[in-house]
Amino acid sequence: MSELPIFGLEQEEKKEFIENPQLGDVYLVRKDINSSIEYYFLRVSKINGDSIFAYHSNLIYHRYTSKLNEEDFFVKDDELPFTKSELKKMFDNDEINAVERGYDDSDGFNRLN
Repeated sequence: MSELPIFGLEQEEKKEFIENPQLGDVYLVRKDINSSIEYYFLRVSKINGDSIFAYHSNLIYHRYTSKLNEEDFFVKDDELPFTKSELKKMFDNDEINAVERGYDDSDGFNRLN
């Protein structure tokens, strides 16, 4: 597993957050697309048993980042469904590169549109 700087969380803390999601948790997701890498953020919007729903960030990033761009926000009309096991698999496969909980307004993670 790669060890990128992950919002100050150690690997075990990130794993615990993935296994026990809370409303507002933010995940930085990495996708390898052809020969390039894209990153985007997900923000947990609803938890219903094993089902987790998340808002997708509006922008795609082409390098690792730890906060939203000033023009970026989470899209409330585009809730994506996941199961806890899907999130765990994404984390185990290094698709979820970062987890943030307890953030403040300076990271932009409170911006919804």
